[in-house]
Amino acid sequence: MQHAVRLALAAIFLLIPATALAAPNGQESPVVTVSPPTARPGQTIQVTVSGFTAPNHVNTSACVGMLGPGQNVELGRTPAFRPRVGLVAIGANGTGQTSVMVPASFVAGRYQVVVGGCARQPDLAPLAALASTDLTVVVATPTPTRLPATGGAPGSALAGLFIVGIAAVAGGLVSRRARGNTRSEP
Repeated sequence: MQHAVRLALAAIFLLIPATALAAPNGQESPVVTVSPPTARPGQTIQVTVSGFTAPNHVNTSACVGMLGPGQNVELGRTPAFRPRVGLVAIGANGTGQTSVMVPASFVAGRYQVVVGGCARQPDLAPLAALASTDLTVVVATPTPTRLPATGGAPGSALAGLFIVGIAAVAGGLVSRRARGNTRSEP
């Protein structure tokens, strides 16, 4: 009997912290959204946060960072970008909005935009994210240069080659005549 009571008390004590830490019913969890959801390196995007209701999250600022591409940061693969790109002010109502620039060094791929407490290093994304969402970075491929439709060389190059050829022929003729005048006839 005592064993059953002890098990019941242990279960109660284990469940109390879990229920105390859980969000009350109806309370939303923090959310971050980005607009547009697809961007190019160097492009500015809007980051909007909502649902920050904890007393230490309202009327404060949170850091905005980007992780990626893909799971490279988590898996320790290269490239593994983790820059801090800005701050967002969170008002008393638990919402905020800011504009940040996608770093010019980013390669194409799926990145995670994270909002959370600021790391001590000034250029590092939040180490613990309170909310996150995905951002797809696309890189424009350069348009290849094309040869002229005829497939030939440009006209100025042909004209230059023609002039060099005429000069060479003329120089040869002059040289031949000069040699012919200096020979003695037998």
